[in-house]
Amino acid sequence: MVSDLANTTLVAVFTNAKFSKMELKRMSKVAMAGMARAVSPVFTRSDGDIIICASLGELLEVELVVSAMAAEVVKQAIVNAVKDSIVL
Repeated sequence: MVSDLANTTLVAVFTNAKFSKMELKRMSKVAMAGMARAVSPVFTRSDGDIIICASLGELLEVELVVSAMAAEVVKQAIVNAVKDSIVL
């Protein structure tokens, strides 16, 4: 049975910094905080919420700093997407 409250939020975070697969995995876990700030409930059994992080560059950056930035940007992106989709 699918709930009327089931919605899926797909998030892709791309950075031009160089991070390993393990660092990106940790980054996606931190970015989940941004999703949790914008979506309630999040990661339920009846939705398909997911976050994917990708590293496309060679810049050297601090993982924790970029992760915190990712969480904030994810929250803002979700809020903006919802605001833009509301038809008055």
